[in-house]
Amino acid sequence: MKQEVVAKINKFGKIGEVIAQISRILVILSAVILLATGILMLAMPKDLFTLDYYVGMDMQVDLDTIGEKITEEDMAELEADAYTVTTSDTEMVIVGVEADEEANTLNVNFASEPTNMFNTSKIVIFILLQLLLMVANFITITFIVKLCKEFKTCETPFSVGVIKRIKQVGFSLIPWCIVYPTAEAAANFMVSNNLNISIDIGMIIMVLVVLALAYIFQYGAMLQQESDETL
Repeated sequence: MKQEVVAKINKFGKIGEVIAQISRILVILSAVILLATGILMLAMPKDLFTLDYYVGMDMQVDLDTIGEKITEEDMAELEADAYTVTTSDTEMVIVGVEADEEANTLNVNFASEPTNMFNTSKIVIFILLQLLLMVANFITITFIVKLCKEFKTCETPFSVGVIKRIKQVGFSLIPWCIVYPTAEAAANFMVSNNLNISIDIGMIIMVLVVLALAYIFQYGAMLQQESDETL
């Protein structure tokens, strides 16, 4: 029974190593493509690619409900004055006024100032952030490959090598708790100009679980050693 369990662990290690190696190759290829794209973007003019957006709002006023009639003087005053409306921290000004004399309604168009969503420089920064994530991903996968190799050849899951590799995987996940939220916040800031830093609770829990598993295995190894010494 013991040998059957160990054989399953070895088989798991072989399969896991193959999957992890393929993942590592894909990460390397993705990083090379991103790096080449970043170099290409650096050679291009800063404003070659730009995307601006603005917030718009249409307002219709039924003048019959307030017993008023729009006049040419009122229209001229509305078009001349820069009335502003603020919604969700976005300031909008009147960009167009239309009057329907038959329906006695007034249509007012508001729009915010154009905001740059991205340009060539922002694309390069975004690529650098993605490369940073690729590096963290590569490091974690490398330690997973080493862990699977230990599983593939181990005679017991409580060996020193297995415990060491589990700890390395756990510690390699720690940078993800910082790198991923930082990269996400930076990307959002470049697009919306709003800085919103969050904490990845899920990744922190994963780090704690993996490290706890490593120390559980270490405790199991101590019990196994004491049992062997007793026998």
